[in-house]
Amino acid sequence: MYRTALPLVLALAAGIAAPARAADTPQPAAADLGLRSFIDIAPEYSDRILDWQWDVTDKAVQPLEAISAGTLTPGKAYVGGMVRWSYSNEHTNTIGKYPFLGQFPDQHKMQRRIGEMMFNNAHLGLTIVPTRWLAGFAELIYTDKTYPGQDNVQLRKAFVSIGDLKAFPIYASIGKNSIDFGDMRSFNPFVHSMTNHYFQAQTEDAVGSIGYHRDGWHIVASAIGGGRQLRVADSPDQRGTIGNYALNASKTFDFANGLKLKLGGGYLDNTIYNTATPHHTSAQVASAGTRRHNGAWDVNGMVSYKGFDLQAEYTATVKDWPATNHPVSTLTVQGRYTTSIMGWDTILSAGFSRGEQGKDGTNWHEMRQVVAGLEIKPHRQLSLMAEYAHLSGFVPLIAIQRVADPAVTSDVFVFGARAHF
Repeated sequence: MYRTALPLVLALAAGIAAPARAADTPQPAAADLGLRSFIDIAPEYSDRILDWQWDVTDKAVQPLEAISAGTLTPGKAYVGGMVRWSYSNEHTNTIGKYPFLGQFPDQHKMQRRIGEMMFNNAHLGLTIVPTRWLAGFAELIYTDKTYPGQDNVQLRKAFVSIGDLKAFPIYASIGKNSIDFGDMRSFNPFVHSMTNHYFQAQTEDAVGSIGYHRDGWHIVASAIGGGRQLRVADSPDQRGTIGNYALNASKTFDFANGLKLKLGGGYLDNTIYNTATPHHTSAQVASAGTRRHNGAWDVNGMVSYKGFDLQAEYTATVKDWPATNHPVSTLTVQGRYTTSIMGWDTILSAGFSRGEQGKDGTNWHEMRQVVAGLEIKPHRQLSLMAEYAHLSGFVPLIAIQRVADPAVTSDVFVFGARAHF
């Protein structure tokens, strides 16, 4: 486990430790840089494209945005990396039931307290920019936590995006990627919001997208492969066909004194909440029975002003989930404040999330999560982080009616670090 991620950690350490050049030091010409003329790093770009906590959707357009902004230079390839490591300590009031998001049933232990050290995720990304209107991106990830049957190392993204955002607002993308549906961000350092946990969509197969990006507008239409994809996207159509689609739109308004308002909404035509038996793997899909059409819709908004960000997101299925005869919905309300303490960028965050999938009075009615987080950045590419989460309700989406327990509560403390180049 640790050997797998060690080369990436060493590379991160080397990049972070590299001394900054003085402003008056002459810089070598591009022709004198040798390999750096063709292979380079772009840490600010990597911070966005590789992140799946604070920056979840809009991945297809990000290389084109970076080219338009001058962050990426045509004719170069860019290597990036990110690692998030943590130690967590969780206490539950019910032996063997841990509702902390990100764990799987076979990792639950028959005890009241669990302490665990892990690499939450390590990413290695490659972006190739042949021209200013074309970019290719691939991402390899390592994670300690996988669903049974998944590999610890996965090729999570591999796509090509076409477009020149300075010249024309329309772009296109095709390949394995996250699906533009909702916002899905989590302000806190480690645990995902309920919205992300229930509704974040990724593809196992290629997704084709067409987007409009100009004047604060970002509108994306995506054609998705049939069958079971990663996370929430699913349809009864066979893999290899176009059996699903998504629409997503947002508009950012800029007002005086740095006030910003972003409003968004989206629709995903088919989700996993479509059978009487919850299913997450291909084997479970085969035995889950007839899949019914059940899409999902999302509305979200964020206000930013002088270091403060306040975000809210509501997502719900269009129809009842046959497993519970009730719609599935989530609500997330979260905020953060970015300031400077002793010259170090510091982020304070807090959030509330709620997931509902059953009628009042059922054991599987809801889960709730309250989180508070702290992030300190001694370097712009390194974060030291701490988090506290309180969760109530144990409602695994697998075997939900058999194992759900509304009386379960747990308290979690997490400490860790995040680094990127």
